[in-house]
Amino acid sequence: MFNTSNLVFAKDADCLTGGTTYWECSFGFNHAPGTCNATSYEYVIDLEYGECDNGGNDDGVIINPTNPSEGGSSGGGADGGIVTAPDTTPYTQELKDFVSGTLNLADEGVKSYYTSNSNITNTINNYLIQKGFSDFSKFEAMLNLEFGFSLGLNYESFVWAFNNKESEEVKAVKDFLAVNTTTEAKTFVKKVIDIHMGKIEEDIIDDINNPCVGDIIKELQKKDTYGALVPDLKGKGHLSEMVLDLFGECKNYDLTINVAQLGTNSQGFPKNAETKGIESITLDTDLVKDATKLSIAKTLIHESLHVYINFKTYQDREPSLVILLNKYYQKYRVSYPDDVANNLTQHQFISQYVEAMAYSLSAYDNHQQSMDYYTAMSWGGLESSDAYKKLPNKTAIQKIINNERYAKSDAKSTKCK
Repeated sequence: MFNTSNLVFAKDADCLTGGTTYWECSFGFNHAPGTCNATSYEYVIDLEYGECDNGGNDDGVIINPTNPSEGGSSGGGADGGIVTAPDTTPYTQELKDFVSGTLNLADEGVKSYYTSNSNITNTINNYLIQKGFSDFSKFEAMLNLEFGFSLGLNYESFVWAFNNKESEEVKAVKDFLAVNTTTEAKTFVKKVIDIHMGKIEEDIIDDINNPCVGDIIKELQKKDTYGALVPDLKGKGHLSEMVLDLFGECKNYDLTINVAQLGTNSQGFPKNAETKGIESITLDTDLVKDATKLSIAKTLIHESLHVYINFKTYQDREPSLVILLNKYYQKYRVSYPDDVANNLTQHQFISQYVEAMAYSLSAYDNHQQSMDYYTAMSWGGLESSDAYKKLPNKTAIQKIINNERYAKSDAKSTKCK
């Protein structure tokens, strides 16, 4: 929620001279970003006003008047393209006041970001002129410049985000960053912006030659802004990272998804899918032929988690994850061969995130069924885990899983054609 209760303007002063901004938890205590565990929070703005300093500009940021007739940028810019330069000649003093006043409240480096690219400068100047340099518009401009600077957005991404600042997509990523301030969170948000701009890179290779399964993959990629394929392994209760983002970030790695006959595993059961390290996910031919789209989507979500775990343990070497998985592995290696013990280890870990997987499946399916239904489906492949063994309704769960796996009459989804 955007709290404007503190936007009280002094009658005898026109310029911002100071102020503070912070996120406050709904239960009333001031917390630094990323430390609020409440269900809601407010962005609080306390502004201080004083006499305007109309002297020179001591910040090293020079605001030069621009006039379209004297050259400069031209064009639209609604989608992050070239932004028309406004005639700033009548607004020289207002722009100086914006830099020396409002931007003094911003993080270090924001002023330089403002003038780093003519399209960024023109976007802000157009907005301020349109809004008559109101106090609110100046502060809004500052907040958006801070947003762009903190993420290191290029001019195309900044212009797009600014022009869509009232959209649910941009509001969602800003809310996400309010309580997730890690480098990984910022990288994720930049990828989300690229997705919305249609700039996502093809780092997941569809080697399936099956249009139906290819469409399922595309739907999984774009469903749910906070990550359609991989749940947050820090247990924050929402999907915050996806395999697509992971492999978009790591240019040395590609994930190939294909279809092949997999046969049976070492215990004689049919294989629905197989994951090889961080290189590939293979869906069984019989699964693609006999299962519903929902079952195929569930399988892709499940297998993507194996890829994620493999990446985090063998490439990223996340210490806490390695320690936990090793604990599970030591338990299973006593009774099983290494390959089986490793698979059981990952399934034991994945079982902690069934609800997150279910939400991802629900997002893919446009929330047509109950969460209980998607949760039941997400237990498929995790039957060896301790968590599954403790469930009281295993018979009902298996019925749902098999209905979708073999496209039976009670299935809620349909087969690929």
